[in-house]
Amino acid sequence: MTITQTAPSDPDTSPVLRPRRGLAPLAAATGCVAAAIALAVAAVRTRAGQEFDQELMLMLSLRGGIAGQLAEAMTSSGIVVFALACVTVAIVAACLRPVRGAIPGILVMFVGANLTTQAVKHLLARPDLIAGASGLNSFPSGHATLACGAVCALLLAPPTWLTSLTLPPAAVGATLIGVGVIAAGWHRPSDVVGAALVAAAWTLAVTGVLRLARRSGSPADSGGRTRRSFAPETAG
Repeated sequence: MTITQTAPSDPDTSPVLRPRRGLAPLAAATGCVAAAIALAVAAVRTRAGQEFDQELMLMLSLRGGIAGQLAEAMTSSGIVVFALACVTVAIVAACLRPVRGAIPGILVMFVGANLTTQAVKHLLARPDLIAGASGLNSFPSGHATLACGAVCALLLAPPTWLTSLTLPPAAVGATLIGVGVIAAGWHRPSDVVGAALVAAAWTLAVTGVLRLARRSGSPADSGGRTRRSFAPETAG
């Protein structure tokens, strides 16, 4: 005699909810792209935006204290080392707890975010609308993209004791780098915010794609999982 029992469906593997779990990050990534475009138009292409952005940068760069110390500590090589260290930790975490697509996702996000930043920086023209400001476009910040992308690499990595240990200090470090490049006069505030939006967009897009890919590779689910128990048949 064969007895078939149907277990309640798991909300995380429900065929109705699984597409939503993949589409939600993609929708959020689209929102980040839209926000970055709006910020670029406002801060780079308008006179009022350029003036406000420039004043914020000068206000922070002229301050002493912590801001001044951060400005003195900023070096491009130090930021690169910070970013590569975080990405390496993320890859090691993915090796400690293997999850399909984790390592390619981390690399695609980090490389894609930085290539996007460099492409936008070279393609976006900055009109000379105010006096005393450099006409060279610096939106979004490459330094801030490295820092934000490094933290996002840890977020994409499978959760392990290693990521739990390194993520908080990495987030603090990325924040200090973002403030430091403004205080050093390397970048305007909008450059740093734009870099964070670029990194967030890539992180959310990769998250959504990986979820959809993992769903498509999982066994079909008809709304519940079937368990079969076998008992010897008896003649009646």
